[in-house]
Amino acid sequence: MSEEEPRVRVRSREGEELTCSRKAARRAGTLSDWIDDTTDDGSFPTNLTAAELRVILDMCEDDDSSALASHSLEELVAVMTGANYLDAPDAFSAAARQFNIRFLAGKSVKELRTNLGAENDMSDADQAAALAEPAFTPPPSQEQAEGPPRVQRGVSLLAAKEVLEAALQEADAAALCWLKAVSVAWCARARRELCNRLCCRKGQPEPAGVASITDLDVQVLNGAGRPWEVVVAGRQLPQLARLHGFGFVVDVQAVRQTDLGAGEEDDDDDDDDDDDDDDADADAPLGGAALRSCIQGEGEPPHELLLAAVACAASGTVRGVPVQRLREDDAIDELDLDGSDVGVISAILLCPLLLCPLLAAATSVCSLRCRPRTTPFARDLSPLSPRRIVAPAFLPAPVDTLALPSFQPRPSLAVSLVTRSEMRAPPCSRPSSRRRRSPT
Repeated sequence: MSEEEPRVRVRSREGEELTCSRKAARRAGTLSDWIDDTTDDGSFPTNLTAAELRVILDMCEDDDSSALASHSLEELVAVMTGANYLDAPDAFSAAARQFNIRFLAGKSVKELRTNLGAENDMSDADQAAALAEPAFTPPPSQEQAEGPPRVQRGVSLLAAKEVLEAALQEADAAALCWLKAVSVAWCARARRELCNRLCCRKGQPEPAGVASITDLDVQVLNGAGRPWEVVVAGRQLPQLARLHGFGFVVDVQAVRQTDLGAGEEDDDDDDDDDDDDDDADADAPLGGAALRSCIQGEGEPPHELLLAAVACAASGTVRGVPVQRLREDDAIDELDLDGSDVGVISAILLCPLLLCPLLAAATSVCSLRCRPRTTPFARDLSPLSPRRIVAPAFLPAPVDTLALPSFQPRPSLAVSLVTRSEMRAPPCSRPSSRRRRSPT
């Protein structure tokens, strides 16, 4: 039997020596490099407390992060700082997840500000603008961000900038959207993470502005609760070339050039089709084979991706919905779809197109009436009862934080639709894990 490998010794700030297996030490890049470079049997000195060091080494041993559940915010930040120094990504991610789950997710702006100990250094108008802006809005450049130095408070004092930015990679997109109204510093961090998560693909630099954004992840947009912002992207991102999500890639330019409404007029003129044929057409994938030819990926794209592609880039009219006009025309007084035979899929397609101008210019209200349909797809969706569409609930921040500025409303869009169908919410996406840290 071979001798057991000697354990690696690590010395804390107080001088206490802790040990871990070589396998555990190899999971911390700084320790792994030290093992390769040293020839003596000494201990590796750190500036971490014994408590912080013990937690990190234990997680490197067996991935047991249960001890973090009882850590305070300050202790979690200290563990993240220590894990960043030791280049222990698994320990860092575990602490960052606890930080986000317990102190960021599901919190209002006021609660976030209290948890983070941040100063309210944004005006009400600036906070409202940060909440209303698209999630893909890039952070300002260094030249734009230059100004008098701001006093750092709370968590911002406890950790380096790169540690806090790396921690936000574990936050859900919805929490990041709220975080933008907490303070100037947290707004910049949240913007950078959201923009990178939504728009930056492997090997690409961070977008320098909206004009340099070529890619957009619609799955992350759905996870943030902002699926309609794909319409905003179609209007505001001149270089947008690809939509990503659910394992597929959509060629935006190909969608723009493809006539997705081809054949619909012929179908409408055929009055002899029976109800079964109508139901089959209604349940056919949105855009059919023409749209599928614009999408790369194996299998059938999910309905959420097809809706995003059509709402973002389709030309003309699709399924009776004038998608291009709704996306591009800011002066629509009334939209009457009575007699357009608008069905379930068309009704769902209308939602992001109508919510987009609501966000951009506070369009007043829309009336939706629905017609019954009993196809399998329709039975699979949740009831859409007659209602008025108003701005999404997340737009006004909690009443205890700020009020949105007043807008000049656009004329209301009177829309007649018909369905008793059901609408299923898109699945939430988990944030991607893209470590941008380097050992310090």
